[in-house]
Amino acid sequence: MDGDNKYESELQNVLHRNAGNDNVAPKVDIGICLQALTKIKFNKSPGFDNMSAEHLAYGSASLHVHLCLLFNTVLQHCYVPQVLALV
Repeated sequence: MDGDNKYESELQNVLHRNAGNDNVAPKVDIGICLQALTKIKFNKSPGFDNMSAEHLAYGSASLHVHLCLLFNTVLQHCYVPQVLALV
């Protein structure tokens, strides 16, 4: 539960830094994405898509830019895509 409080605090800091912007949704820049990727834990089981934390952290700059675009789109539209189960 302590981890949840830590991430809540980090989120509040990001929202506070972006509070003066005209945009309703805060912007996630590449620096924030890279900072978050340095904090993920490795050696965990991959998800249903076989993507592990190592794939994300050691991916190319292009992957990191696309992750950043995805996060911004999710925040802007207040919509998180549903996970489609592979059958």
